[in-house]
Amino acid sequence: MIKTIFRRLRSSFAKWHFVLGRDPRQAPPFSIILFPLRASVLFCGIGGILAVKSGPKPAAADAGANLASCFAAISKAPLLR
Repeated sequence: MIKTIFRRLRSSFAKWHFVLGRDPRQAPPFSIILFPLRASVLFCGIGGILAVKSGPKPAAADAGANLASCFAAISKAPLLR
């Protein structure tokens, strides 16, 4: 059980890049940037130490098309009276 949890955590962290002193806008997706650099900005606190850039958001599912396909499947099923 512990091995499977460790494998899942390792695989989820494998896609992340750790970068030091880089502009977050130029960093690759899925980056954790320590000491981010931005022109003309002086950070204080945690904003000056860490920045996280996630990847692209997944496409939203079309709820109307999904609902229509569900109703089509229900209407094809034989109903007992």
